[in-house]
Amino acid sequence: MDVKDCWAGEITDPTTDSRLLFRRGPGGTVEIVDLHVGGEYRREGVGRKLVDLLVDGLKFTEYKKVYAITRKENRIAQDFYRGTGFRLCGALKGFYPEGDAIMFVRDVP
Repeated sequence: MDVKDCWAGEITDPTTDSRLLFRRGPGGTVEIVDLHVGGEYRREGVGRKLVDLLVDGLKFTEYKKVYAITRKENRIAQDFYRGTGFRLCGALKGFYPEGDAIMFVRDVP
């Protein structure tokens, strides 16, 4: 793979100390690598706003799916992704040194 084929990006909201990091995946996909919302702003719609900004920004590109991976035990993250239009699409045994992960996908309209 050529370096020019790699890219990553960040969407930030400095007023809430929040950020979403993403990178290009294979076959017209984008992966959310990290999503952080500042403590006092959690459950206030900031994470949803960041995800929606990412998806909206991909609408007129060749990227048609966004993936997110989280620990199997992380129910808060799972509920968040389900609540923002993602659906469960797979399990990843041994993904983390400490355990398994699950993967979610959301289509880009």
